[in-house]
Amino acid sequence: MQHKHEISNNFNLATDNCSIKNDTYQYYPVVIIGAGISGIAAACRLKQELGLDQFKVFEKEAGIGGTWLTHQYPGVACDIPASLYSFSFAQNPNWTTLKPSGREILNYLASVCRQFDIEKNIQLRTEIRTLEWIEESQEWEITTLQQHPVSSQSAKKQVIWARAVVSAAGKLNQPRLSTIGIPGIEHFKGDVIHTSQWNKNIDLSGKNVVVLGSGCSAAQVIPELVSPRHNVKSVTQLMRSSPWVFPNLLSPAALGLWETYMPWMLRHIPGLTRIVRTVILLVVELQYYRIKRSAFSPNSRLKDKLLQYMRRSVPETYYEILTPGYEVGCKRIVHDAGWFQSLQHPKVTLSISSVKRVDDHTIVINSTSNGPGSDPVEVCVPADAIILATGYNTSTLFHGIRIIGKYGKNLHHLWEERGGPHAYMGIAVDHFPNFFMLFGPNSSSGHSSAIVNIENSMNYCLKFIRGIVTGEISSWEVKIASCKQWTSKIQDASAKSIWVSGGCTNWYVDQAGWNSMIYP
Repeated sequence: MQHKHEISNNFNLATDNCSIKNDTYQYYPVVIIGAGISGIAAACRLKQELGLDQFKVFEKEAGIGGTWLTHQYPGVACDIPASLYSFSFAQNPNWTTLKPSGREILNYLASVCRQFDIEKNIQLRTEIRTLEWIEESQEWEITTLQQHPVSSQSAKKQVIWARAVVSAAGKLNQPRLSTIGIPGIEHFKGDVIHTSQWNKNIDLSGKNVVVLGSGCSAAQVIPELVSPRHNVKSVTQLMRSSPWVFPNLLSPAALGLWETYMPWMLRHIPGLTRIVRTVILLVVELQYYRIKRSAFSPNSRLKDKLLQYMRRSVPETYYEILTPGYEVGCKRIVHDAGWFQSLQHPKVTLSISSVKRVDDHTIVINSTSNGPGSDPVEVCVPADAIILATGYNTSTLFHGIRIIGKYGKNLHHLWEERGGPHAYMGIAVDHFPNFFMLFGPNSSSGHSSAIVNIENSMNYCLKFIRGIVTGEISSWEVKIASCKQWTSKIQDASAKSIWVSGGCTNWYVDQAGWNSMIYP
């Protein structure tokens, strides 16, 4: 924790009194962008820590939840134990399982909003279009566009003024549409859908389904597709490379005991929720330590164990293509929630392939069915639906929002000039006073609960916001030197990390080698 003098060493502060706009403008001491996990955390902590009720949360979707609202694909679930993937200040003793479904997490977030009475502070269907810092008044001028709940043609423009802005806009909101540019895709007669834009009305019964991708969402959706609920004709999974797959934390028998007894114990044994949360945190961190220690080790026991698990779980024909050609941890690991078992299903086919072209009801691929080093063979795959489990565009933050700071500095232009998105402590950028980011650049761990990082960031932000809302301080701004030094430290450490030198491509690091996602 930084003390006050340490904070002031890295931030410039102004203490002039600022004026409040007249009644023709809406004014809030604090505005929060987004009502996902980060936005809900920010709102709750403002009320809990500062006793502040005069703030507004603007959310572009029609409901709260962020990623968990927009991701409705079959099988969507948390891949981190829920005791850790929940707020420390709002623990839930009623989780039905160790890693609950997306719907259960969404219900939890809604219950937290009710518990802290922040629903009235949230304005839905409202996009932030521009943010502009007004130096004279030491305030942010915010332009919003609120969609009509019924008519998509009608939208209301508003101008809001705020002393401080907390961005909780998130990173996983721009899907990577890998079919763009594939020859013939415009002639495809079936459905094409990204897992983050799932259509609940889609009927896959009796259809040949092709899934592109091998990450976490692919590993969750495929077991569901071959279940009796969907009754598909076939599932063909096309992947560019295989992931490292970790077995479940608990065996099926142990998971059954957990689901039977743990909810009762958490409700009736004082302090047990915090104990369980701490133990799980230690287990997850130990797992990450093992990953880092195994990197580049020629005799890694971790790699051997993961490969043994794979060979116990999948048909022998897939041994070669499911042996990753890069280090453990270079990409985000996949926690097996039934994917390996689903590969034994007669309806499922797995291939390392690149898509060559698309016809009306066919995908033509170059398949290396015998492993990454084998010669490609052209294969026609029947397809009535294409599911894109292809991840997100994470190289650009604040899509569609124009952010102008001091001296007319544009945030996107500033980042472009310096190499990529960055922020001091993942929170603040010079030239942008009173602008704080949650889950900002380099604030992800890549292996653990994002909520832990989000809470830590918000607790740090509260040190600055407190003085702003009480009027003691009109603005905080991180010093240029501090921001650049922090960024240089992050990028230097990243260049030596497993994500850059582990032999893979990932969504943590862009093509130029800039890491704007992970804290190294």
